[in-house]
Amino acid sequence: MRVLRLAQNRLTGALPPGLSGFMGLKELDLGRNALTGPLPAWLTTLRALDVLDLSRNQFRGPLPASMSGVCFPRLQRLCLQQNHLTGPLPPEIGTMARLSVLNFSHNALTGRVPDNITLLTKLTVLLMHHNEGLLCPMPPGLTALKNLVDMCLIDGAPSNSLAPQRRHDTRRFKATRVDALNIGLDNWHSPG
Repeated sequence: MRVLRLAQNRLTGALPPGLSGFMGLKELDLGRNALTGPLPAWLTTLRALDVLDLSRNQFRGPLPASMSGVCFPRLQRLCLQQNHLTGPLPPEIGTMARLSVLNFSHNALTGRVPDNITLLTKLTVLLMHHNEGLLCPMPPGLTALKNLVDMCLIDGAPSNSLAPQRRHDTRRFKATRVDALNIGLDNWHSPG
């Protein structure tokens, strides 16, 4: 089997470990269900995945530290939004060189966004808003992501440490937003 799309099927319970046997799986879309539990470590054995969408479920706990470019050398879309994921973003995320879509929004992630996320040069979409525990400042090299057209990173009141982010030249973004601040990043550009 190459593609497994069971989105919006009212699935419940934990991810069945039997899925780990589908080593040639290229797309796993189980979004918009009621799946629970932690993200299982065996997910990283699905090395042929191009798309992993587990969004809009009820997964809890931290992201596996093993989520990396070594485990997911082909992954292009990683959608884990609207779960109950906690803890920091593992720095290994920055090694997933083929990622074009990265969506961790609407979780309970904490800590700083790893600086090496700026190595994901193929990113077109980067969504991390509605994670109240994510701290500013964001990595300074975000403007190096030349393919990025949709970025939403933080929400709530800005901290003083957000000020350095205003130096980023973000005029090239087609759609940028900083939730709850009612301003787009393209309005933040200030010379020097």
